[in-house]
Amino acid sequence: PLVSVLVAVHNAELWLQTAIESLFNQSLSDIEILAVDDASTDDSLSLLESLALKDERLHVIHLEQNQGQAVARNVALHHTQGEYVCMLDADDWFSTDALESAVEVFAKYPDVDSVVFRLVKQYANGKEEPYKKNGVELDISSDVITGEEAFRLSLDWTLHGLYMVRRELHMRYPYDETYRLYSDDNTTRLHYLHSRKVAFCKGTYNYLQHAQSSTTAITPQRFL
Repeated sequence: PLVSVLVAVHNAELWLQTAIESLFNQSLSDIEILAVDDASTDDSLSLLESLALKDERLHVIHLEQNQGQAVARNVALHHTQGEYVCMLDADDWFSTDALESAVEVFAKYPDVDSVVFRLVKQYANGKEEPYKKNGVELDISSDVITGEEAFRLSLDWTLHGLYMVRRELHMRYPYDETYRLYSDDNTTRLHYLHSRKVAFCKGTYNYLQHAQSSTTAITPQRFL
């Protein structure tokens, strides 16, 4: 496969099919999907197994004990074979051209190590809005920036952390297992910092906003 997609799954049966089918329907077919069920207590695992019967590109791994997003994603990362890697949360979905769009940018710029997706927030009432920081969208008229510039922009999340990265770089900096919830925050910044160049693509990552989201629900984990 050219691209490996990491999907950490925990009690996501309500949204999981949309997420996985957005990968099945990608215009780029040369992909693998590594879904790790992190000891779900709902029907997520059985749903994953039934979806895997429909498409051999989906590989399902089950963890007996809940260990958090970082561990689940690192288990998936360990099994990757693609030249490029990205993640998809189990309640989000990609536009059909997302992965192909990112790969095209890598092909255009050989010194680019990370390609950032367009991020759109999706709401249950059908409303959608492009990602903004303090009400302002990042100006990406310059479609390639340095890794250090991307790192600086990520410190306050002016530049968000949803992107595709070269596998070699991701293997050097796997997910931070000291955090169960915000496992990708430090990792994203390390990937940007150590990228020679960071570029942008037109492919969209659709980020679902809902009360059950692990980054929205008020729990002690948010204060780690």
